[in-house]
Amino acid sequence: MEQSGRQTRRLLLFGFGGLLVLLAFTGFYAFSVLKTIQSRNERIREDYVRRERILEQLRADMYLSGTYARDLLLEPDPGRAEEHRKDLESARVRVESNIAAYAAIVQPDERQRFQDFIGQVNSFFGMLQPALQWDAGQRRQLSYSFMRDFLLPRRRQIVSLADRKSTR
Repeated sequence: MEQSGRQTRRLLLFGFGGLLVLLAFTGFYAFSVLKTIQSRNERIREDYVRRERILEQLRADMYLSGTYARDLLLEPDPGRAEEHRKDLESARVRVESNIAAYAAIVQPDERQRFQDFIGQVNSFFGMLQPALQWDAGQRRQLSYSFMRDFLLPRRRQIVSLADRKSTR
């Protein structure tokens, strides 16, 4: 009887010990899975924040581009007009830089919309080129209608496109 009691205790210890080891293993496995999920969520969040920063800078620089172009077109003083031209060129360079940065991380499902956005931006800056060559007299004569009919509506359209990219 004593032999069978010892054997029963051993079997119980082995059974409960095995159960404890199994519980510990599943606990560690669950912890490992949670850590993996947390890492993945962090990467997704960082990607989202990086993309939103770039888009926000694009929106801001496109808005500023329109403002600098407006200031250039309305400026009667050639020296100040040249300062506005330089500001506009700096904004254009920043836009191109941010477009390149976003192109490196664009998602496959938004490539076409991003290409459309790039086309609109290029069209905007292309549309500005002739007006940037105007002398003071031409600016005085043509700037108001150019801004009303082309510059401000196009800027609004591009900023709106950038907004839609971030809320997709």
